[in-house]
Amino acid sequence: MKSFLKKILSIALLFSMVAVEANNVTPTLAYRSQGFHGDRQRNVGMVGHTNLYDMDAWWGTVDLGVGYMRSFRDNRIARCLFGDDLQCNDDCGNKILVQGSNVTSRDCRAWLADYMYLNCDYDGCFTIDPRIQNVVVDLDFYLGMDEWVSGMYFRIYGPITWTKWETNLCVTNPSTVLTDSCSTGYFTPSGDEVLLSCLESYFEGCAPASVDGICFQGLKFAKMPNCDNTRTGFADLRAELGWNFLQDEDYHLGLGLHVAAPTGSKRKAEFVMDPVVGNGNHWELGGTLHGHYVFWRSEDEEKHFGFYADAVLTHMFKANEQRTFDLNCKDNSRYMLASKFTKTVTNNLAGRETAGTSVTGATAATSQFGNVYAPVANLTTADVKVSVGVQADVVAMFNFTSRGFAWDLGYNFWGRSCENIDCPTDCDPCNTDSIFLAANKDTWALKGDARMFGFAGAADGALDPTVNNGRQALSATQTKDCDSIRATIHQGKNAQTTDATLTNVALQNGGVDNSRFAIAGNNTGTDARLIHTPLSQGGFNADSDQIKTSIQPVFLKSTDVALQETKGVSHKVFTHLSYTWDRDNWVPYLGIGGSAEFGKGESKCDDSCDTNCCDNCIYCSLSQWSVWVKGGVSFN
Repeated sequence: MKSFLKKILSIALLFSMVAVEANNVTPTLAYRSQGFHGDRQRNVGMVGHTNLYDMDAWWGTVDLGVGYMRSFRDNRIARCLFGDDLQCNDDCGNKILVQGSNVTSRDCRAWLADYMYLNCDYDGCFTIDPRIQNVVVDLDFYLGMDEWVSGMYFRIYGPITWTKWETNLCVTNPSTVLTDSCSTGYFTPSGDEVLLSCLESYFEGCAPASVDGICFQGLKFAKMPNCDNTRTGFADLRAELGWNFLQDEDYHLGLGLHVAAPTGSKRKAEFVMDPVVGNGNHWELGGTLHGHYVFWRSEDEEKHFGFYADAVLTHMFKANEQRTFDLNCKDNSRYMLASKFTKTVTNNLAGRETAGTSVTGATAATSQFGNVYAPVANLTTADVKVSVGVQADVVAMFNFTSRGFAWDLGYNFWGRSCENIDCPTDCDPCNTDSIFLAANKDTWALKGDARMFGFAGAADGALDPTVNNGRQALSATQTKDCDSIRATIHQGKNAQTTDATLTNVALQNGGVDNSRFAIAGNNTGTDARLIHTPLSQGGFNADSDQIKTSIQPVFLKSTDVALQETKGVSHKVFTHLSYTWDRDNWVPYLGIGGSAEFGKGESKCDDSCDTNCCDNCIYCSLSQWSVWVKGGVSFN
């Protein structure tokens, strides 16, 4: 028996092939199904009611259990979602700082407030205290089929489930939140946009109103409203057909075919804490192996002590799930900001290696900003196919029975190998902005802290500084990673770039991809020098004020998306006390029990600002305690 358990544990820890690049966090929580707990559903309180010996007719048992489960170690749920961006001081708990690009001495792990349509001087934070609660009503029917074949049985079971998932978001905004523009040209050409007044609005899906024809998309997926989400349904319906091929009064060994039907709910990506009933709507197929051995039995046979083991292994077949993803090795990049581009280029926008106005040596831009901003989550959410190579639920318990009383004490192992996530090029995206769509090729790019508009420094037939400040949409992107300079959730590339040849790197877009000095006009030999600040607001028609653009832009591709996969392991201890009444043909029983389950996950707090490391498959498992009442009646 010990050798058998070791093999089961080894198989359950095998991990399937994973993506080449992934991250340290997961935007999607894929936890153990409420309908796959062998201790509560299949074993406790069942000694003397299942796997009976020397039966020669139809017999069985029907039982019902009502249980409550609640998560603990809530910081590990937060760490699965946000990783080392969480500040781990005892005073602040699961806190993430959110600071604008103008905040001095910014924390290296603070999220850039600019991405969230907040003013560049914003200095706040938010905390989350995720919690998951479940109420389950377990239904179980076991039928002994010795009338046909000695030792054969059939079992069907599953729970009616109510589940509640909460982020418990708490935002600390600064005492005064500015809603005016960061600066002219940063988001819009006029700087007349009215930004959000609080961080909660962003997480709820709000966005600034359109200005100058510029559209600000709200967050459509991975939202975190300060409210709970609930769902009710029937978690996986499981059935088993088995045969106890070795049996005696003091021992048995049996095996069976195990199948689970997807009666639960599908995973959706609208909310970070989107509740799931069941296993994510997967079919499962596998087998079970179980047995017991009674070590001691009293002379009057009214007391006995034994060991019981039960293992179920299944494969979870492909099922459609809606998931949001981060970009490769950019944790939490789902909350970064992307800009949309058009191939219709106005005013002969071009770029030069050196500052100046001559079109000689200039290269024409192939695309320019197309007046739309969107959170990256809106682009990286898609319907994907998910499968799991192997999932294991192993129970090992001791039972002591004295007349009608029985006490179970045991251990439950659960393990799930790494997910396989497949999103072919023709996958069905959730929205038309998805970068998985071929139609969106060369359309979306990371904005970072780039300025998206320049202004004519002098009159040129196509540009007049006195008309709308001679505004010109640029082709600036910050998608490309260059050594240690990369746009992340924490900062853009301008803030990281050092260039002694520029007067002001941030204002002149010194960190944009493939940076070139921007010009625009009639392409007649000398075009307008594009500067970072309009003349009417203090800008100068000089090389020292000339802004840079990307020649050419670097766009987001589907291969930039990290199809982050997760795996799970948990260890549970449980106990159950029950009583069986002595009856002839109909034998009632009733008991009460509880358990504590400890899921494996990252719990350390890393104060490092190094965000370049990424893992192929990460542990993300739920820790929870539970209590239940279980009763039923056996018949023969």
